[in-house]
Amino acid sequence: MSKDSTNTIATIAYSALDQLRASRESVIWLTALMRAIHTDMEYEKGSNVVALASLGQYIGLDCVSLLDNRTIELQKQLDALEAIRGSCLFSGSREQDRL
Repeated sequence: MSKDSTNTIATIAYSALDQLRASRESVIWLTALMRAIHTDMEYEKGSNVVALASLGQYIGLDCVSLLDNRTIELQKQLDALEAIRGSCLFSGSREQDRL
């Protein structure tokens, strides 16, 4: 595998890991928000539930949108690498053996 291909694969993998870490943070936020809603219901008779639930909806939809976009981007990058890999196979290149 060429150095450029290796760097691209590593870049895609690190990008995916970064997205997983960011998604984990969003889940932590949503967990804290659900705890706040529970506490608000228990001690404040739900006086803030609507605002807190709206915030949760915003965070959730934002996270889904980001995940959808990143999934499409990463898939395109992987597809491009597979196309390169396939062209090496058809050209008779020995590089295919290293991919």
